[in-house]
Amino acid sequence: ILSPFPTLALLCALTLSACGSTTTTLPPGTVTTAEFGDRKPFEWTGRAPQHYAVHGIDVARFQQPLNWATARASGVNFAAALLKVDNTPANSAKGLASGKFTSFFIETEDVGLVGFEDFLVAEFNASKFSLNNGKANGTDAWVDYSRIYPDGFSVAAGDVDILLSFANKVIEVELTDAILQVSEFLYVSGSFAFSMGRTDTVRANMGDLALINPLLPDSLDLEVSVITIGARDVFGFAGVGGPYYIDADKDGKPDLDGNGNYIKNADAIGVSIADVDLGLAIMTFEGVVGADSSNPDLLAAEIFLKTQKLKFIAGSASVLEGAVVGMEDVLTARVEDIALEINTSTIPTAFSALGGAAFALRSPHIDFVASYPGDDETPAGLQVATGAEPVLVDYDQEIISVKVDYAELNIAGIVQASASMAFNKKSSQEVVLSDGSTTTVSSLEVAVVNANAFIGIGEYFIDTNGNGRIDEFDDRNDDAFGVVIEDFDFGAIFMRDNSGVGFYAAAKANINKAGLVGLEGIVEFSVTDFAFDLNIGISDSGTVVDFSKSGEDGGAYTIDTGSPENSISFDYDEALLAVQGQVHIGILGAVNLDGYLNLELTTDSLLLQVAMEASFAFGGFKGMSANGTLVIEGGDIYGSMLVQGTGSNGAIVESGFFSIGGSFLLQVNTASTERLVEVPYFDNGELAFETIVLAPELLRIAGSAFVDILGVQMSGDVELVIEGSNISLSVDLSLSMGFFGSISVS
Repeated sequence: ILSPFPTLALLCALTLSACGSTTTTLPPGTVTTAEFGDRKPFEWTGRAPQHYAVHGIDVARFQQPLNWATARASGVNFAAALLKVDNTPANSAKGLASGKFTSFFIETEDVGLVGFEDFLVAEFNASKFSLNNGKANGTDAWVDYSRIYPDGFSVAAGDVDILLSFANKVIEVELTDAILQVSEFLYVSGSFAFSMGRTDTVRANMGDLALINPLLPDSLDLEVSVITIGARDVFGFAGVGGPYYIDADKDGKPDLDGNGNYIKNADAIGVSIADVDLGLAIMTFEGVVGADSSNPDLLAAEIFLKTQKLKFIAGSASVLEGAVVGMEDVLTARVEDIALEINTSTIPTAFSALGGAAFALRSPHIDFVASYPGDDETPAGLQVATGAEPVLVDYDQEIISVKVDYAELNIAGIVQASASMAFNKKSSQEVVLSDGSTTTVSSLEVAVVNANAFIGIGEYFIDTNGNGRIDEFDDRNDDAFGVVIEDFDFGAIFMRDNSGVGFYAAAKANINKAGLVGLEGIVEFSVTDFAFDLNIGISDSGTVVDFSKSGEDGGAYTIDTGSPENSISFDYDEALLAVQGQVHIGILGAVNLDGYLNLELTTDSLLLQVAMEASFAFGGFKGMSANGTLVIEGGDIYGSMLVQGTGSNGAIVESGFFSIGGSFLLQVNTASTERLVEVPYFDNGELAFETIVLAPELLRIAGSAFVDILGVQMSGDVELVIEGSNISLSVDLSLSMGFFGSISVS
């Protein structure tokens, strides 16, 4: 920083009513003051311009030949300082590097273009522009006014004083309630801000970079150069027939109807965005505070961090809606209530060898609460200018969070999809383990909730309740045919213990319905009531996360997708693997296959339930069924399994000249007490359950079979029962040969 300057060369301030200048002089030969050119100069005769009754530039002479549209503005405040330090021996002796420097500030109200209204509108309610930059010996340099004027350098402009108080390189722009419209094709409104150049001291957490390099402490105070980008209440449209959001009073904000909804232009066709807020900070690592030869550890940390090419990124953004509009008959594409939160850094060079897996590591990040402390009136955190109300960035840990409360795509009713979605990365959160202890983990979360999809003909999903979304309360189009997934929920969590060896994962998925629709009686395939649940862990303690106690206020753990009704919760309190669902396959009504599976495996138990039924309507084939439940619990095994034909008397094939069938039953209970099991089965295609009582210490094996060929029948029944210390065996065999008689053995 080239500072302090003994004095300033030229300062000028303007308002609508007055213009003033202040000039101070360096010792002779030090500074060359700025000069303004004019083709028709006025001969000043020893007095400063403000002492003349009329002073300034006659801009009318520039306008008369051209008839151009003029810019209009009111409430203008302007100040500028232009400095040039010559490369002279005297300046070199004073330690002044040669260079040119510009400081500039302008503040306006009610600014816009006139004369182009038929095809171009550019207006904003207020604006602010600041610049403090220059070059010295070919490198970036700037004036530090605070070194000379702690309260700012005061520039008189009539009865108004404007303060120049720049201490860093600065480029700042703020526009409030701006409107930009290009004919009917482009419309943007809102408030905007951009700044760069300043250098801040921040507290940074090194994340897993501190594990890779033991010389790094967990946190460091860093010098960073800062760029901020902000926006508030931004609406936009690009297309034809616009604008989409009506702003009849031209105040930069869309008009509302009597119900508080935005008034829209039904004739507009294009892409629109609504109510966008943004506050983003990009910070580039410049150095470690206190790193010099007297602090070799900090100096080593600085040298290492410079090799990592670190850029810190933090901020938040929200979008009320983004959509393709005006083409709803052939295309619907929109997203609602998008929320983005981020506080992380670019992937350090030390992580790059891990490829995509590096994303799972804790990246360095800024603690904004510690870096920008608050007071009784101002909350802690970085205030990002937006041209309107600033956005507060107050994260104290790494986070990457993207939430979409609702997204929908509909292409002419042929392709339909809708869902709520979320992705979250967090570097530090406390969870409860299954042994009751707590630990701190970093986590990745993914969720897709209330997802629906259709590919086919006839637009299967229709918003019949008129709430603007596809949900479970809407009717379905029974005339549509194609492939559908209905009410699909998926969530996954991956956690890594920050303080020890531990990896934890949980996942769940639910599908209300998936398969073919509209082809009933021809080809049928469906999966219904599918559920998948998983909770596992790899750690030296053999524990898993108790999600039932690891959420907010000690409740169930929840992945938030933007609204409570679209979130997904986890309440697992032990290791778990569970799969459940039904399947149906039908072909021309002649073949029908139904199946049900329920598998639940925990730390100390196993539950397996199976039901299968196959039926045939050709060639005398009747079908078969298999129904069973197996439980392993506390060292005991118990269950029941039945396999049999579905025809009369258990027939598998039943025709006028040939019949065959049979059944097989297996029941077991190794427990010393009676057990009850729920055995699933299909009743006319509907899933049902039968409660079976199993005696203690039981083994039952039973089977039956029969064959009938042109009246010659062979049949047999066998049953072995072991119950406690009792054993029974029964056998019934028979052969019937019509008029030849019959033989039976019991």
